[in-house]
Amino acid sequence: MKHQQILDKLALGAIPSLVQDETHMLARQSFYEAKHDGHRGARYAEVVPPLLRRWGPLMTRHGDQSELMTGHRVAIALATCLHKVGLADPSLTERALRGIDELNDAVWLSDEFARQSPAYSDLLRSTPPALGKTPAVREPVTFTRPGDLLASTPLVAMCWPTCTAILAQTKRPYLSCIGRFTRSYPRLIR
Repeated sequence: MKHQQILDKLALGAIPSLVQDETHMLARQSFYEAKHDGHRGARYAEVVPPLLRRWGPLMTRHGDQSELMTGHRVAIALATCLHKVGLADPSLTERALRGIDELNDAVWLSDEFARQSPAYSDLLRSTPPALGKTPAVREPVTFTRPGDLLASTPLVAMCWPTCTAILAQTKRPYLSCIGRFTRSYPRLIR
């Protein structure tokens, strides 16, 4: 059973790939720092708490059944991505296993997900192997277009940069600051 097979079956749009990208970025940074300190693999404290702070609100919303099932699928995605990079959080893993059962009871996902659920559960229950190499990280994507106005707060002053172009070679935005740095937000003119 592959981790990607679980993520592909969650029917959650872009969320599993975003969770995977963030997990890989944090694990990669942690891996390098741990290697520099003489340790092997990514460190729990540098990867899991930031992910739980970021994705926790989606897992705790229980307004209706749809929000509850979304929370279960996010928990499964988080537990799967952490397992892939050699980490596990016991409470998150239990939440994911409970989510697999509840998703199947509510017939929320496909029949194939229900048939493969024992294998998914076994994978999440198994001890994750330590991260032996840095995880692959996709290139960041910017949705900034020429003409977009941005707001930035370097130090204590406000800056109002605008995107003047997208650099062809690196596909990154070229920002230029319009106006001056101010210490307050601009006033709305009525």
